[in-house]
Amino acid sequence: MTLNSLIIRYGLYAAAVIIGFGILSFLFMGEINMENMKMGEITGYASIILSLGIFLFLGLRKFRDELNGGNLSFLQALKVGVMIVLIPSIGFGAYNHVYAEWLDPDFTEKYYQHHIDQLEDQLSPAEFQAEKAKLESQKDMFMNPFLSFVLMFLTVFLIGVVLTILIAFILKKETVEVSSLA
Repeated sequence: MTLNSLIIRYGLYAAAVIIGFGILSFLFMGEINMENMKMGEITGYASIILSLGIFLFLGLRKFRDELNGGNLSFLQALKVGVMIVLIPSIGFGAYNHVYAEWLDPDFTEKYYQHHIDQLEDQLSPAEFQAEKAKLESQKDMFMNPFLSFVLMFLTVFLIGVVLTILIAFILKKETVEVSSLA
């Protein structure tokens, strides 16, 4: 196995699990309402964290043990981990676009309304009107498919970078060569 094939393999595994959970949520969630949206967010973030955590750990451990002679510096782990994380980040951004464009074209509007309803319950009438006006001015921007892709990409990518840092500290293993004093 080469470094490139390791990165692609573990990146694709993570992407498949994250997107698989997204598809399963879509199939089993039923009618979109506040409770389902909240549950969808929880399962979505949980699937991202679990998938990235598992496949980053396995990929970095395999890199350390089989490709790098049992050694792994923090910087090496960070580089390989970020490369692995790029694949599910791109995959989830693309999946989100497909989901919002074809699987549930009204999702963005429903999610926006869900957010407005939450704000109305949490804020005073004056604060709510001010916040709603601010959100209305930004609505078109957030419904832009490119920005939606970027937002979902960054969500997975940033979670992945944090997990990469944590796993790098766990798996870091460097042997120090001692030269002879002769």
